[in-house]
Amino acid sequence: MKDRGLFDLKSSIYRASYLVSNTTSSLLHLTDLESELYSWRNTGFLVHLKVGSRNMSQNVYMDTASSLFWINCEPCGLNVLGPLFHPKESSTYEVEDCNDYDYICIGTGAVNIECDSVKCTFAIQYGSAFSKGVLAREQFKFGISPQVLKGIVFGCSSYSKGINANGVLGLGGSSLSLRAQRGYTKFAYCLGNITDRSYLYSRLIIADKITFTGFETPLIVEDKYYINLERIEIGEITLAVDPHIFRRNSVDYTGGMIVDASSTYTFMPQVVLKMIEAEVIRVIRYNANENPYSLVKITRNESILHEGPEGVYNRLCYDGVLTRDLKSFPTVRFVFQGDASMEMIPENVFHQISEDTYCLGILPIEIVNRGATVNILGNVMQQYLYIAFDLFKERLTFKAMDCSAWDDYIP
Repeated sequence: MKDRGLFDLKSSIYRASYLVSNTTSSLLHLTDLESELYSWRNTGFLVHLKVGSRNMSQNVYMDTASSLFWINCEPCGLNVLGPLFHPKESSTYEVEDCNDYDYICIGTGAVNIECDSVKCTFAIQYGSAFSKGVLAREQFKFGISPQVLKGIVFGCSSYSKGINANGVLGLGGSSLSLRAQRGYTKFAYCLGNITDRSYLYSRLIIADKITFTGFETPLIVEDKYYINLERIEIGEITLAVDPHIFRRNSVDYTGGMIVDASSTYTFMPQVVLKMIEAEVIRVIRYNANENPYSLVKITRNESILHEGPEGVYNRLCYDGVLTRDLKSFPTVRFVFQGDASMEMIPENVFHQISEDTYCLGILPIEIVNRGATVNILGNVMQQYLYIAFDLFKERLTFKAMDCSAWDDYIP
């Protein structure tokens, strides 16, 4: 389990490195695209799909912070997770030259696309992970949706590293995404317990008709999706944080909080993180160690360090089991623009990194890039929420939900 905690941490660091360095077909509407989501290695969620005329099964990461949809193809220059898609064995595969659909083949953020007279190549970087290959068109079946999506532009990767899946399904804001190619402006998902692989109710839907319910906050649509955090509350205490730290400026591409379904951890400026840590330490000290009625005494573990690209950080960690030790920990609220309050239980705020150690699930963005100004809302904090994106009306809604109630929210 200790290895799992280290893997989660490294994955989030690499992920944040990618995000902070990149903050800069026919449109026929089909029926809803709906898929089950599967927790994978406690870092993200997989979408199951079938590709090509032979319906080869693939499992790809759902990613809300990038737009390119790609899978590993044969031949592949590195030892990657199989099975590999064989283009020559599919009668529906064709190389994309982008001559007829050049508006799709625009590189944004971390995606670089170069074309000649016969093909277009792509390269995308996710921190230390990457993928590169050629753009092509193929048919796909997604999740539990029965229809075949034909002529989808995707990346056929011949060289990838650091992605522990068959590929990535980018749902970001650019024209290259599957969502944009099919003309959809709405999608939603519900994420269950990321550490419980037996939980089978997490879902994703891309559709024209989406239920928007709960709290609503403005959505800033660029190549990624941003929301504005205005205040942080721990129990009855509101932290004295300047809200301008979190506000997105789309002119100079600074600030804002990226909604990222692929990063385990949440990232914030260290000045904010220190305020959160101080209040967490005070609350735990009072509730557990100074309260004579407490049945649990909690010991801080100050040995957990992490070395990021820009330095070493001593994480706030404790010895024990968070679901046992933090039953009396108060509700943490992230209040977004429009007074949209995201209420979080201890399992959203802390992360069990080994059998006997848990840590605060927030890291300083400065260990990724000293000049970074963005914040990242990771998937641990999105557990047990139904989150819906409306790109046309530029709004995001969220509501606490057990994902087993998914059918009650889908029209």
